[in-house]
Amino acid sequence: MIMRNTVFIATILNGFIAEDNGGIDWLTEMPNPSSGDGGYSQFIDSIDSILMGGNTFQKVLNWLD
Repeated sequence: MIMRNTVFIATILNGFIAEDNGGIDWLTEMPNPSSGDGGYSQFIDSIDSILMGGNTFQKVLNWLD
């Protein structure tokens, strides 16, 4: 049985995931005239588990409010 691991990390140009203040506003500030997700939905549909840090999890929960 072959197991495959795929890692998906969004980073800013300096290689960090968050800004110095912990913000990730840069993710939503990029223009997206077609409102596409760049294949993210297809990627999410292909995985079984998501591992994220506690701060990221709290940020995602805030988006759902």
